[in-house]
Amino acid sequence: MRTGAKLPHQLWPEIGRTAVYLYNRTPNYASGWKTPYDQLHTASAKAAGIPQPKKQPDQRHLRAFGCKAYTMTSDAQQKVNRKMRLKPKGWIGFLVGYRSSNIYRIWIPTINRIVNTRDVIFNEDEGCNGDWESFKDELLEADLEEIATFIQGSSLPEQDDNEQAEQVEDYIEVALPTTTLADESSPITDEAEDCIMATALENSLKQSEDSDILLTPPVTPLSALLAHSSRALSDEGNKTVSWQAAFLAGTKSPLQTLIERKLRQGVKMHRNSLPPPPTKHQDLEHHPFGTLFQEAEESHLQSHKEMRSWTEIRKKDARAVGQQVLGCMWVYVYKFDKHGRFQKCKARLVVRGDQQAKGRLQETYAATLAGRSFRTLIAIAARFDLEMVQYDVVNAFVNAPIDQDIFMHMAPGYEKTATILKLNKALYGLRASPLLWQKELSKTLLEIGYTQIPHEPCCFKKEGVLFFFYVDDVIIAYRKARKDKADELTRHLGSKYKLTGGDPVQWFLGIEVIRDRPARKIWLSQTAYIDKIANLANKGTSTVPMTQTELRPQTGLAAPAEIQRYQRKVGSIFYIAVNTRPDIAFAASRLARFLVNPGQEHQDAADRVIQYLTHTRHRALRFGGPGGLTVASDASFADNTLDRKSSQAYTIRLFDGLIGWRASKQNTVTTSTTEAELLALAQAAKESLYVSRLLKELAVQMDDPTIRIDCDNTQTINLVTAEIATLKTKLRHVDIHNHWLRQEVQGGRIQVKYTKSTDMIADGLTKALPAGKWNRFLYQLGLEDIQERQQQSRKQEGIEARLQKTEDCLGNAGSTRTY
Repeated sequence: MRTGAKLPHQLWPEIGRTAVYLYNRTPNYASGWKTPYDQLHTASAKAAGIPQPKKQPDQRHLRAFGCKAYTMTSDAQQKVNRKMRLKPKGWIGFLVGYRSSNIYRIWIPTINRIVNTRDVIFNEDEGCNGDWESFKDELLEADLEEIATFIQGSSLPEQDDNEQAEQVEDYIEVALPTTTLADESSPITDEAEDCIMATALENSLKQSEDSDILLTPPVTPLSALLAHSSRALSDEGNKTVSWQAAFLAGTKSPLQTLIERKLRQGVKMHRNSLPPPPTKHQDLEHHPFGTLFQEAEESHLQSHKEMRSWTEIRKKDARAVGQQVLGCMWVYVYKFDKHGRFQKCKARLVVRGDQQAKGRLQETYAATLAGRSFRTLIAIAARFDLEMVQYDVVNAFVNAPIDQDIFMHMAPGYEKTATILKLNKALYGLRASPLLWQKELSKTLLEIGYTQIPHEPCCFKKEGVLFFFYVDDVIIAYRKARKDKADELTRHLGSKYKLTGGDPVQWFLGIEVIRDRPARKIWLSQTAYIDKIANLANKGTSTVPMTQTELRPQTGLAAPAEIQRYQRKVGSIFYIAVNTRPDIAFAASRLARFLVNPGQEHQDAADRVIQYLTHTRHRALRFGGPGGLTVASDASFADNTLDRKSSQAYTIRLFDGLIGWRASKQNTVTTSTTEAELLALAQAAKESLYVSRLLKELAVQMDDPTIRIDCDNTQTINLVTAEIATLKTKLRHVDIHNHWLRQEVQGGRIQVKYTKSTDMIADGLTKALPAGKWNRFLYQLGLEDIQERQQQSRKQEGIEARLQKTEDCLGNAGSTRTY
């Protein structure tokens, strides 16, 4: 704990007590996933002859050990010396322990004290950096704006000076020995510390026993929701109890009632204005959407009951004796429409599959639809004007029976005394559930004559109907003439599984699908996801994702919070880069090299990519047009100055739509541009042959079966096309790639063509292009700005929604009985 938090050695007594505190509240496998806290209360109650239900410790107050903490000084807390305007009003410290469930122990480095306080705001994304030589001076010179920023965004209850303004919460200072930060002396002894704390606490309680203690506000405020609600729901502004006051006072009814009433009235709440979903069942009591999430829980459990997902048995049942009983948890999410507007709350019960004993693990790998295969199917649908209908399989995993005995505790909030569950179906969370569901669905399709595509296990075909799925998301593609076959498939699936949807595909895996049927065009967009991650970066605008300055490793050591923050940025960037935005592929590849120890330069570079994505969020990948299968490969020789390895890239285009791309660093050092280009060409050829086989298995006939690969290096082209091999190299793997390429060229499977670098689409995936060349690169990739098209689509949807609402109202009025 001390090493991970990078705290000084002198705090070891405090760290030891905190470790014990956390251990007593942590379940462990040896005791049947009970906590020592629970065991103590159970044993005490049993000794006293008192029935004692399972007592779980409250863990809601726990925070990341060693995280940065902002607490008010004693003068500011007690509102003394208020005329000393320049005196600091707050301290920056670090969490080192707990006095109780609502009193934290904060170490203040600048005064070398540990204070006990309830008025504290945590920043769990930051902690100590371990550099104590400069850290003390840094804190002493810290701008108070940092503290003010956190205090303003924390939704602390406002106190009226006319109302008992002198009320203060328990605030205890525990002095440490007068030493510098470099000293290794320990804080004062436990006995002396306990005496000081007891005296201070007693005095504090005596001072406040005649006054009401102010409730400590939640650490994670609903600042975004409250700011939005004050504008969106201004008609409720005259109520004496505001949203914020109701929330902070712990009274859930006014807030939840207001939300439910507004939702019934048709008020559309955007995802940016919603509070974070709850993390556990106990949070529902005080969550603004708690009632809706509880209804979602009950609906979810009812669906499990209908599907007979489990059987309730007694803990002493012979089948469960000696068997592991897994825990479970609720997972809460909001469901949005394609514009990011709130639709409903969703709750799902998940098994703690991570608790499964390793000795009982079975085969768990389940194939998922590759992004390249999905884009291939989109290109085919655009070219041949296929119908594309989407369905969602409700509780998909639960349709698959399990082949072993697995036991689980009852759902939190719905427990029964001495009762556990024996699972009959594959619940979400089990390691084998994805594989069991894949086998179940594949078996169903094979039984009715569908054929599985060998190179894509998640794709099936029969009589002109294509069926592909990603876990529980299903798309059926077919020509209009084959609608009867598609309907037959839908009826069969509907008889076995509960399906929802049946509309033309609009969203798939968070990707918006926009279609122009008359023009036979399809666009894939991730505008909504880009809007979601925009707040990960600093505010700003960029017209290109990366500068031409090479990123280099930093010499210092990054803090864990900084590493996590950087990895989150790069992970979000990669998700976009591999799905719909090849223009940031090179930048993502470069950023990924510094995941272990990022510096500020790398953080700024990641911010630049996100700023660029935000600036170009309406760019979408276009599909549909003439042409067949064309490939391009390129390499940038020895452009990585640290190891002198070359960068390489390829692109694969089908029917004028980009279905595959990759930007990466070569695994070995090459000795010439020709060798680097040869390795890049070999990689592109392998990937294109895979796509060619996939098209053949999908029964897509190409005008020319030969794959054309564009290359901008004439010497490399001569090496693979000349009748006699002339490459002289001591690199064995390069020689092997050369002979393999010559074999494929001579066999007529691939054809290598020369293309100028200015016309080479893969050129922008091997280097950072200047702003002057960027628009041409976007045009080559087929990334088009579809903002106007999206606005027209949303306008049309709004008109249709109003018409539907009018029809519903007229229908309800017509069906109303009068007496």
